[in-house]
Amino acid sequence: MFYADSSGRILYNMNPRAATRKISVHNTPYFQEGMEWHTFTTGVRLIGDRNIRSIIFSAPVTKENGRFDGILAGIVLVNDIRHIVGDFAYGKTGTVFLVDKTSAVLSASSRTFPASLNNTELFQDALKRKKRTEPYINANGVESIGQYTWTNGDEWVLISEVSTAEIEQPFRDTLFFMSIILLVIFVISYFLYAG
Repeated sequence: MFYADSSGRILYNMNPRAATRKISVHNTPYFQEGMEWHTFTTGVRLIGDRNIRSIIFSAPVTKENGRFDGILAGIVLVNDIRHIVGDFAYGKTGTVFLVDKTSAVLSASSRTFPASLNNTELFQDALKRKKRTEPYINANGVESIGQYTWTNGDEWVLISEVSTAEIEQPFRDTLFFMSIILLVIFVISYFLYAG
């Protein structure tokens, strides 16, 4: 978290190693939006000397008289979002993606994931706000069932999917088990009738 005053100078930063007094964020989109009294969330940005993938959230700060007094902003590392997104994953094949409006994958519950979901039917349905109930082929070429929800003021879409094979497996297991039971009953009946 950091605080930038009304001129855009960072006066306080929770990261003690940051050289905050030399930094101005006046020309950044999140500061400009704050001056217009809007909250703002950036896309994925590379920050620091190591170009760490991050997202910045910001909100305007007001003085007691109601005038603009700067912004309060937080930086979240994309890797940290992956751990949060991962909590929503279901089963062995379940995957959750956080995707922006351009189809770029910001984060996912799995360690490896495609850079974009643009060519998937579920993402195209999300852009059209169309509900999907039938299976589709996901970005990895696997038949899946999924749902989506828009978040962050319709800037991001959260997509959750699981393979149809995993969903159908309990039904197959039950069917197999019932077949065995029926076979045993048939064999017992045969021997009882034959005897």
